[in-house]
Amino acid sequence: GEKPKAPKSAETILKDINSLIGELDKRNKTVKAPWMAAKSSDKQAAGAEGDSNHSSGNHAGQGTAQGDAAQGSSGQGGSEGSASGMKSSGAPAMTSGKGQSSAEQDQMQWQKIGMSLMDIHEKWNELEPEAIAAGLPASSRNGFENALQRLTQSVSEQNTDASITAAIDLFDQYTSGLSQIFTLSTPPQLYQVQYRTMAALSAADREDWPAASDEISAALEPWGLLKAQAKKVDNKLLVRCEFSLQDLKTAIRKMD
Repeated sequence: GEKPKAPKSAETILKDINSLIGELDKRNKTVKAPWMAAKSSDKQAAGAEGDSNHSSGNHAGQGTAQGDAAQGSSGQGGSEGSASGMKSSGAPAMTSGKGQSSAEQDQMQWQKIGMSLMDIHEKWNELEPEAIAAGLPASSRNGFENALQRLTQSVSEQNTDASITAAIDLFDQYTSGLSQIFTLSTPPQLYQVQYRTMAALSAADREDWPAASDEISAALEPWGLLKAQAKKVDNKLLVRCEFSLQDLKTAIRKMD
């Protein structure tokens, strides 16, 4: 039969996971390229008046490909950037306008990440019985909870790279699991494009170019299915999304 519409709490958890990935991305930029973190903060502040359902920033500048694709299907955006800007060195140090030390800013970032993670735990505890009643397979539930545990451990250790990897896996486990039992506001294929793009850029950030190439190639299959279904979307936007994904694929392969 037809799947029931996802409860509001399910969509809220997804928004929280996206927000957490955005916070970890900001943390990553603060460490590796401080001026990028400042630019990202400015972008997020400028876009604060947008739709509250939009993603609140995504890993390593994925807005070029993922943001375009998301806008084409559900209005979700991403932080601005491109694959070519991922590698950086010699970044100038920046000081906070409020006079905070780097150590204080560091702890504030981790506290905010920790609070977001606690929120996900609490909301999942509320949603879990309803998801099980709706038919969520034990394997999907275990996959999500294992990913959540890995993320919790990585955050407790304040390990940025491991936390980003775990958060991206959590996004995949959550969206693939819930799409089996609920009708979500976004097509499942878009979540796969988003996941694969985040995974590709995360691998590229670690300079694991073969993995990055595999992930961005894997994004093209669900994108093709999504494009075929997007009858009401402006064709020019679809073409722009297509070029963005292909450009990202080319940029990664040049580094491979």
